[in-house]
This record gives sequence, structure tokens and C-alpha cells, in this order.
Amino acid sequence: MLLKNTDVTRGLANGARGVVVGFEQPEEGGGFQGWGPLPKVAFKVATNSNKNASSGVGAGGRSSGGSGGGGKSSSGYRTVTAVIEPAEWSLELGRARVARRMQVS
Repeated sequence: MLLKNTDVTRGLANGARGVVVGFEQPEEGGGFQGWGPLPKVAFKVATNSNKNASSGVGAGGRSSGGSGGGGKSSSGYRTVTAVIEPAEWSLELGRARVARRMQVS
């Protein structure tokens, strides 16, 4: 489940549920080499003609090959595949950071 909006135009928004379909190494120079393989997740997203349907869409990451752009289906849904990258949240008091959390969201 995505914990934040990643790419709302593609249906990758907070609360979206997907299925892990594989793992990929982080891109060179992307800053995530220490994380090891990142999850590649397929999300079922409502198409434009079916926007009001409950699709369980929603955290982010880079598009990967295959159906990254989404494949249309006659059921009003398409599959969007994305590699989910780590996200960071921090809590600051004044200008000092007092807490930090990093996780794959």
C-alpha cells in the first residue's frame, strides 16, 4: 500500500494497493544503492472512463519497463507498474531536526 502520493496522474496515490511482481536494483546515482533491490509493484488503476470506481489505487517510484504506462482493459481498469523508492519524513523543532524516518512507501 502506498503511504503517499507519488504520481497521481498515473493513479499512484496514497492508499493505492498493489502486488509485488519483482525487484530491481536502484538506478546508478539515484541515492538508493544502500537499500538493495527495490520492489516493483503492479497497481490496478481505473481508466478515465471509470474514474469513480473504487480501484484501490495509490506510493510512488519510477516507472519501469513492460506495462509501466499501463495497459488498457475492457473492464475499465489498467495495470500501472512502478518501482517503489524510499521516502523520508522528518520532524523539526525550530531549525533542528529531532526525528527522521526513512522507508519504502
